[in-house]
Amino acid sequence: MKHDYYYNFGYLSQWMTANPELSKRKVLQSLGSNDYECFNRWLNGEITMPTSILLKFCNIFGVPLSNFFRDKNADTNSWIVAPSINDMIEPQGGYPNYGHKMGRQTINPHSDLFIESNDPMMPIVDKSIMACDKCSEESETIQTLKLTMSHQKEILEERHKQEIANIQKEWAIKEMELRKQIEEENKEERKRLLNIISIQSNQIADLTRINENVTMKL
Repeated sequence: MKHDYYYNFGYLSQWMTANPELSKRKVLQSLGSNDYECFNRWLNGEITMPTSILLKFCNIFGVPLSNFFRDKNADTNSWIVAPSINDMIEPQGGYPNYGHKMGRQTINPHSDLFIESNDPMMPIVDKSIMACDKCSEESETIQTLKLTMSHQKEILEERHKQEIANIQKEWAIKEMELRKQIEEENKEERKRLLNIISIQSNQIADLTRINENVTMKL
């Protein structure tokens, strides 16, 4: 990861404001110094604090070392946070142009150049192993997705089976009701037809008797 570290020139002034009970004299005495001129330049954000003084200051006053630094490329896992609008990441008046001279001048730490290197505090990992690990992770991810999709498919199939069963049950109930209705209608029709047949039979019997009486009189 390419970092973009900056010194927070404004932090010492913010810290002094947050601790009004601590005077310049008290802070300098704690650091074993009486150089007010240099202290004022640190306080005004003109120059950086020397590393040894900075470390001693943080140790004495319980200040996290990271408060004095910012990283423009910081992410959520970075121990040094990105600069905010209240931070001062350039010295008072900006960085001076010293050309190619280095020495003890305050130089601009920003650089577009990035050269990969091995950190001796971190184990060296073979890139081929990293590639295999990445492939393995991708394979595990794909396998997880397949299992998830398969599980979702089973859920959908089970849900569709239940829906189909409910529809079949509804149609079975409707079919029974329709059959019952037809049977009732047929029963009424049969009763009506039998009634008609009974009436006609009685009429035929009456006509037969009348015909017999007439024949006997002749």
